[in-house]
Amino acid sequence: MDFVHIADKAYTREQILGMEGIVLNALKFELTMPSMLRFAERYGALSKFENRQLLGNMNEIVLSDGVTSITAEKCFDFTLQYLCELTLQEYKYLIFAPSQIVCAASVILHASLSQHSNTIDLWSPFMIEQTHYYLSDLLSCVNELLISLSATNIKYRAVRKKFGQKKWGEVSKQTFAQIKKVIDQHQLESNSANESFNAADGTVFQ
Repeated sequence: MDFVHIADKAYTREQILGMEGIVLNALKFELTMPSMLRFAERYGALSKFENRQLLGNMNEIVLSDGVTSITAEKCFDFTLQYLCELTLQEYKYLIFAPSQIVCAASVILHASLSQHSNTIDLWSPFMIEQTHYYLSDLLSCVNELLISLSATNIKYRAVRKKFGQKKWGEVSKQTFAQIKKVIDQHQLESNSANESFNAADGTVFQ
């Protein structure tokens, strides 16, 4: 047994197996947790399903070599993965759950798509039902992502370099400068609609 050798025979095989059982029972066999990748696969598929008509009608995106191109759906997948991996390099994202980060990245992608169609909802009732997150739950993470995307003094460039390659659709070369304006405008319109509804209903919220 390798562990007996590693421990220089300080413990027997039975002692090591016994301690392994104690540790596993103490942890209740909860050794793993879902990663962002699993949430990205699930929520990314839901986002693409909801926006399938727009994505299907969009032209293929031609890369910098002028020859290679990728579909809008593929670009969506790569960009979602890029945004998620970008958070792995900064401690500030540790306060957010992996599922929350993926949903925040999806909001940014929906905001990007909304520039091509005014029918796109940043976070629809369908997404709320499937993810159990409201848009208000995600805005803090969305804002942090936008700050990371707009940063100019970048210490760690590995993720940007990776997703700047052709095989990843060069998605890190995209500009997200207008996204915050789109999200802020959506919030303004939502707040105005809520105020109008409350006024019509005769309800005043303090």
